[in-house]
Amino acid sequence: MTAFKRSQGKYGDWRKLHIAVSALTGEIIACDLTSKSARDASRLPALLKQIDGPLASVRADGSYDKTAVYVPPVPESRPRAAS
Repeated sequence: MTAFKRSQGKYGDWRKLHIAVSALTGEIIACDLTSKSARDASRLPALLKQIDGPLASVRADGSYDKTAVYVPPVPESRPRAAS
């Protein structure tokens, strides 16, 4: 879900607030404030990092319907211990 803030004259700028809401409680469980040019789908990893525990499902509008959202992230490589 994305919320917009209206511009405040010539010095203001739009911002987008991306939020994750628990379907069970209605509680906001993650949020991310970005510039108006941020792509919605690119903010999904930042939202997911804020959520503790497993998720049963994720629902979003069409702006999140990108290939990168469906492909699991590559695990970070960890340095091997010296032998």
